[in-house]
Amino acid sequence: MRFNTGETSEELKVKYNPEGSILRKAQLRMLEMLVWLDKLCKEQGIEYCLEGGNVLGAIRHNGFIPWDDDVDIIMRRGEYKKLCDYLLKHPHPQFKLQSHKTDKGYFGSWNVLRDTKSEYIKDDPIHNLRTFRGLQIDIFPIEIGYSRIISKIAGNIHHWNNKYFVAKHNVIAHYYYLVEQKICFPVLRAISSLIGDKRYFTYELGHGHYPKFPVASTFPVSSIQFEGYTLLGPNNTSDYLTALFGNYMILPPPDKRNKHQAIYRIWD
Repeated sequence: MRFNTGETSEELKVKYNPEGSILRKAQLRMLEMLVWLDKLCKEQGIEYCLEGGNVLGAIRHNGFIPWDDDVDIIMRRGEYKKLCDYLLKHPHPQFKLQSHKTDKGYFGSWNVLRDTKSEYIKDDPIHNLRTFRGLQIDIFPIEIGYSRIISKIAGNIHHWNNKYFVAKHNVIAHYYYLVEQKICFPVLRAISSLIGDKRYFTYELGHGHYPKFPVASTFPVSSIQFEGYTLLGPNNTSDYLTALFGNYMILPPPDKRNKHQAIYRIWD
């Protein structure tokens, strides 16, 4: 396939993620995690959906966006709780559920599936506070009712903990986090469900980004091909991607490609 920039799919692969490159190794490890998680969710009757850039990659590149090193899934809060409870009761020997409960150095507002045979290398006290620092799949709970105002308030609340307390005053950070998660966010979620736009889902509060996902084109989920595997994605990928990205088949220019540029260590 030749894109608007004149580049072909093969040229993009050679440029960004050729076989054997550290980025491709990272993508393949995350793919291994994703395929395992997909199998688990289907066995347990848990509905998930590939999110944003992964859906874009599936449709435009048949898998990962060549310069991307990210995997995200979304699911309704009830499904999220069911999955997290299962992962806690039936831990995988390599892929660990990371939450504040399983890793006291983790203060994310959503849970993550981490690979324990890899590591992001970062000069970041918040990152290095965590026990699990490997490649990850973000697991985002979503709810009907989008309010950008509520999302921004929650994002600021969460940001203040990271800015002032996490990795500086961890006892305070711990109790701040509990108040945030047990009191502030449930109240804000309830308000968002009342005043929010019911045509859209909202991310888990505290994310810091405020995308809105169209309900009608997302659930119920449908099959989607990703890196040669049949996974779960939105029921109308065209409407979903148009809502998020506009003309999603247009490649951005090279200097606008959102490369994570992370440094990894990966072992068998």
